[in-house]
Amino acid sequence: SIFILAYLLEILPQPFVGSIIPFASGLIVGLEYKYLLILTLSGAILSNFTSYHLGLRYGKKASIIIMGEKNYETYSKIFRKYGKFGTFIAALTPVPYFPVITGIFKMKLKNFIMFAIIPRMFHFLLFSYMIYMIIH
Repeated sequence: SIFILAYLLEILPQPFVGSIIPFASGLIVGLEYKYLLILTLSGAILSNFTSYHLGLRYGKKASIIIMGEKNYETYSKIFRKYGKFGTFIAALTPVPYFPVITGIFKMKLKNFIMFAIIPRMFHFLLFSYMIYMIIH
C-alpha cells in the first residue's frame, strides 16, 4: 500500500510532495526506514516515468486533462524558457506536473533521468531524512 500510495500521490496534482505522505505515515506506525524508503522511492520514480510517457504519447491533450489549461500554459512557458535547468529546479520542488511537460516537449530519456529523476530522488531523500529525524 505504501508503494501504491506513493505512486498515486506523486502522479496526481496536489500541493505537497505526495510520496512524503505515505513515507511519514509508515514511520508513524512503526515500519522500518529502509523498506519505506525503497517502496516510496520506487512508487514515486515509476509515477514520474508514467507521467513522462503520458506526455510523450498523448501530448498537450492529456496534460490539459491532468493539469488544466492554465497550468499547462504556465509550465510550458517555463520549459520553453529554461529547458533542462527549469526541469532540474521543478524536480527539487513539490511541483507534480513537470514529468508530463518533459514528455510533451520530447526531452530525451537520459536527460529526463539526469535533470528530473535524480534531483527528485535527492529532494525526497532530504525530506524523508528530515521527517525520520523528527519522528524518531
